[in-house]
Amino acid sequence: MIKKEYQANILAAKPLDEVFAFTSDPNNLPLWSGASAVEMVSEMADQVGSVYKVTFSSFFKKYSILIEITEYNSPNSWEFKTEEKPASVSKYTFEEVEGETKITLNLTEDQESESLISDISIKRKLDNLLINLKKYLEK
Repeated sequence: MIKKEYQANILAAKPLDEVFAFTSDPNNLPLWSGASAVEMVSEMADQVGSVYKVTFSSFFKKYSILIEITEYNSPNSWEFKTEEKPASVSKYTFEEVEGETKITLNLTEDQESESLISDISIKRKLDNLLINLKKYLEK
């Protein structure tokens, strides 16, 4: 198994606290991430350890993954992991930059082998994910 790391970032014209609050709430994922539904499985008082079932639907298939929040540092970062293949860790960090909020998404994913095509596809998905988030935040 190979651990691959990817990164994408974008600036959103919204305050840091507002961006963190919206982005770190898994119930908001259907509004911007492509998820069709989110269901709380277990919730912890400080968020860390909370588990959510996130469902994705398309014309051809429907599948769900469990995400577990592994870090929650308001308003600077939050992180979740998945165990479903490919196992991954997604970390969002937030930084104020000249009145806007810089959002950085770091993805670490377990992969079977090296693939430039897969790398390009994953990077494009991350970029599009943050573009969708920015569009929603700036409505």
